[in-house]
Amino acid sequence: MRLQLVGTRSGPHSHLGGLAAILVDGDQAQVAPGALHAKSPVEQGVRWVDDPAQVPHGRQYWVVWIAQGGGAGRGIRGAVASPMWIDREAMVGYKHLAGHVNDMSRAMKGVVDLGGLTAAQRKAVGEAIRARAPQVWEATDPAVRAQLGGEAGEAPAGQPG
Repeated sequence: MRLQLVGTRSGPHSHLGGLAAILVDGDQAQVAPGALHAKSPVEQGVRWVDDPAQVPHGRQYWVVWIAQGGGAGRGIRGAVASPMWIDREAMVGYKHLAGHVNDMSRAMKGVVDLGGLTAAQRKAVGEAIRARAPQVWEATDPAVRAQLGGEAGEAPAGQPG
């Protein structure tokens, strides 16, 4: 089973096969296929600006790029968190677009970098994956699962709690 990924078919975005996005809002996380094209529910209708100072009342959201497959299994091989700030009232937001693209690429290369997320946010990402695709979670290396909030008895490998 896959996480209902965008780009798993042939076409102009087939190079994104195996890539999913999880939107983190506070301590909540949900699979957000639209985020691959900047069309997650919180991004829709937002006017993007090139300077974070132009979003003084922005709320921080995270997109966690999840790469699945490769190697011996169909589990998660990469996960990288990218921040963005959105003021929903003013419908203006800031994200470093090149940074998001580079983070997507890093996830596809098997990098796990969730350094900006709190322990609760990492756990929420793991729970979103488990709820949506338990087989993917089970096929994921335990060291990666630990960084995604782990399971009972798993310590977050190298991540501060």
